[in-house]
Amino acid sequence: MNNVLVTPAQGTSTLYWTQNNGLVAGDLYVFQVTATNGRGESQPSASISVYAATVPGVPLNLVRSSSTTQFAVTFTWSAPASNGGSPVTDYAVYWD
Repeated sequence: MNNVLVTPAQGTSTLYWTQNNGLVAGDLYVFQVTATNGRGESQPSASISVYAATVPGVPLNLVRSSSTTQFAVTFTWSAPASNGGSPVTDYAVYWD
């Protein structure tokens, strides 16, 4: 393991892909944890592999609704097949 984050928090640590910590969205990382006390550091825990979140896939099934009128347009779509490893929080609607 090449990187280390020392934290006093018991049982929880959060690394954000957007921080300047060398984590790159879409890359695969392997994590382990050790415990330290006055006598030294433990052996590492079992490893977990995690892909850093990346952008979601393309929204699917964009369809104009039959309720479109001269005053409004209504359409629907489905969530992307992949959320990129993080929940989709918003959709942007563009038009010309």
